[in-house]
Amino acid sequence: MIFADVNEGITSTLTLLKSKLSNIEIIKKLAPLPIIECYLGKLNQVFMNILNNAIYAVEHHPTRVEKGSIKVTTIDDTDFIKIIITDNGIG
Repeated sequence: MIFADVNEGITSTLTLLKSKLSNIEIIKKLAPLPIIECYLGKLNQVFMNILNNAIYAVEHHPTRVEKGSIKVTTIDDTDFIKIIITDNGIG
């Protein structure tokens, strides 16, 4: 385990996925967060999996008329942090 910034992990994951996001609007609302002790590689893999699923859902929405979007929000809630990822895709 190492000490890491969750927001940096999210941002680096979005950078890796940039080529898949050309037609999808990314809305980031990243609050300042404390550095946490975590398994950074495993945490980034979780972000990668969730974001890949969101990309798939947005790309395969059959009746959407508005542009596809994925919103990533982080919240410092004193004793813990919240990471909320939403999309306007299918499902």
